[in-house]
Amino acid sequence: MILSPRLFLLWLVLISVTGIGVYQLKYLTQQQERLLVQINRQIQADQDAIDILKAEWSFLNQPAELERLAKRFRPDLEPVQGRQMFASVAAIPVRTEPTAAPGPRRTGPLPTPQVTATRGSGAPPPPSALAIQAPPPAPTVPPASQPPVLVRTTGSTPR
Repeated sequence: MILSPRLFLLWLVLISVTGIGVYQLKYLTQQQERLLVQINRQIQADQDAIDILKAEWSFLNQPAELERLAKRFRPDLEPVQGRQMFASVAAIPVRTEPTAAPGPRRTGPLPTPQVTATRGSGAPPPPSALAIQAPPPAPTVPPASQPPVLVRTTGSTPR
């Protein structure tokens, strides 16, 4: 089989273009691999820095270290006393007016919506043919049994 000069030239161009494309693909792949190695090194360096920061945080949060730093920078600090942690019930402000009207309260479990089909064939209805019925209204608790509503008063609170 003898190739015509045009067919030979076409094959030569195709092989040359394919070779150039493969060379460029190889070059871009190597470049991406170098970038990946660089990113992995940076990730490892960041993880090492995080580990060092965690160790430093652990050291700085040790009670003995905190006490030493408190004595050095805040010598006026004293240990917390039990009476500082709890307030008396009289120190809690009482609401005098409700801020919003309370809604009805439910006494039982929440009702579940009932789904009914709108056509009577034996096949299951398509989702668009389903109708959801609203649940019955919930019983309310009479106002006498509802707990009192507390309102925050304005002004300073007793200490």
